[in-house]
Amino acid sequence: MRKGFFAVIALTFFLNGCRYGMSVDSFPPARTPRGVTTSITTSNARFSGELIEMRDSGVVILAEKTFRLIPYGAIVASRFEGMKGSDKISDRRPPKAEVREHLRLVSRFPQGLTPQLLRRLLDANRQADLAGEAL
Repeated sequence: MRKGFFAVIALTFFLNGCRYGMSVDSFPPARTPRGVTTSITTSNARFSGELIEMRDSGVVILAEKTFRLIPYGAIVASRFEGMKGSDKISDRRPPKAEVREHLRLVSRFPQGLTPQLLRRLLDANRQADLAGEAL
């Protein structure tokens, strides 16, 4: 009898625990192949677009139909839709490893872009190279 009671209590806590936190319904990237929407401010411009890839040197985004590489050293402030407030890049510094990993996982290409795949994307978009941060 006692084991059954504890099993019911444990099952109740387990099932209720599954109802908290982010769900597929409240996190758009979980329903589509797109990365999270981002807003990035540099000293020269402000970009809104999709997070494509996280790199060692900066972030690749698709903003206004242009693939851009924005170096961490140029990012004054950023916001990533649906992410914790601490998951941001600011003050012209690279993000902490844990933040970078969170953002990598919600980018369109969490596995990274191979040179061949990047070339195909740029060709399909009629771009010779990734655009920089300036307009």
